[in-house]
Amino acid sequence: MIFSSSIKSRLVAVFLFTSAAIYASLGFYLYYNLKNIAIGAVDEHLHDEVQLIAGHIYGRDGRDSLAELADIAIGDYAEPLSGHYYQISDESGKVLESSPSLSIVGAALPFRLPSVEPELSFITGPDRKPHRLIEQRFVTPKGKSIIVQASESLTETYVLLSVFKRRTFLVLTVVFLLTAAAIYTAVGYALRGIGFFTREVGLITEKSLMRRIDTEGVSDELRPLAESFNTVLSRLETSFERQQRFVSETSHELRTPAAVIKSYCDVTLAKKRESAEYITALEGISNSVGRMSFMIDRILEVARLEAGILGMTRADVRVKDVIDDVFRLVGQKAEEEGVLLKLDADDSVVSADRERITEAFVNLVYNAIKYNRRGGYVDVAVRSDAKYCVVTVSDTGVGIDKASQQKIFDRFFRADGARSVADGTGLGLSIVKGIMDAHGAAISVESEEGKGTTFRVAFPRK
Repeated sequence: MIFSSSIKSRLVAVFLFTSAAIYASLGFYLYYNLKNIAIGAVDEHLHDEVQLIAGHIYGRDGRDSLAELADIAIGDYAEPLSGHYYQISDESGKVLESSPSLSIVGAALPFRLPSVEPELSFITGPDRKPHRLIEQRFVTPKGKSIIVQASESLTETYVLLSVFKRRTFLVLTVVFLLTAAAIYTAVGYALRGIGFFTREVGLITEKSLMRRIDTEGVSDELRPLAESFNTVLSRLETSFERQQRFVSETSHELRTPAAVIKSYCDVTLAKKRESAEYITALEGISNSVGRMSFMIDRILEVARLEAGILGMTRADVRVKDVIDDVFRLVGQKAEEEGVLLKLDADDSVVSADRERITEAFVNLVYNAIKYNRRGGYVDVAVRSDAKYCVVTVSDTGVGIDKASQQKIFDRFFRADGARSVADGTGLGLSIVKGIMDAHGAAISVESEEGKGTTFRVAFPRK
């Protein structure tokens, strides 16, 4: 388990297994090639001997009789069981002539009737050792068949092959061990960047998310991983900061209604009061609890949007129908504020969750009414091109200063000018942006103080 869990060990194992297979294959290849060469040399020598013996059988005048073989019955052929033999037989297997190395001890080569082509085989010789045998049938001018056999001991050849095999094994073993050491060192050197990477990652905690891996300090193979890790760290840092800011902002916003509730309770309980005073205090507490409950709902909505767990049911929605619904929902507020609602829409259809985008446009139109002037108007236009369906919500209200336009979609943000006009939680536009982001729509704002504001929402076409 320990071995298999180590990248270095696994790489070394793979390299060593591959090297061992290569070296073993090389050793077998060399051994069998040398064996074939050695046996081939013996076969060639035996073939020459058979042809020489056949020439002596016929003699120079071509007569059908055994010629003088004394000039080849010398050397190894003259020594008893020397490992070099020849034998001449007729078709019946009768030995007509044999080398002194056989005849002296009364031995013979195994007989069979071969073809006119040379035939080679492995046998156990009269000396009980491995031999290579060649035999060939020759037809005399008188039509008789003469079988010529010659054999040679393979003992020296096998000894040579055995020595070669041992030395090759020794050499390849030494080379394998040197290769193993080189591979182990090379893999360790190649993977040194992982150690550096591990140490750098180990230094990163929730308090040091701003730290980054130095991509110049890692190998080319690990650099993409380091860059990806840095990207992940950036996202984590942004998310962590957003979470901390969310907690801080939420705590700050909830502190006010909580303080109001506590103040009402403290003041009311400080002394005995009339029932009317208790009713007034309870009404104040109820209003503060209602505001806190509303704010908590909005905060949870924002949290779900940012976490991407807001459930949506998409369908084809005609934007004009959505705006008609919005106007019905905010119509009474518009009448109370003396603001005129206008709609100029084509028949654009987008893929969206109707309930969610209705909620978003209610927020936009309601704000346009709330921060408008009496006698002003809110103008909603819907237009489409090949790529986008664009919805604009314009008003003739107080407007937003340049600095505030950059933060208008942040949680709990309320422009200074707007605060003096109306109260709010500062979460409405944050929720609007979250809904639009979930639909892949882009939202932007243009505004001029004292002249009005225009929100622009661009839905991608189907």
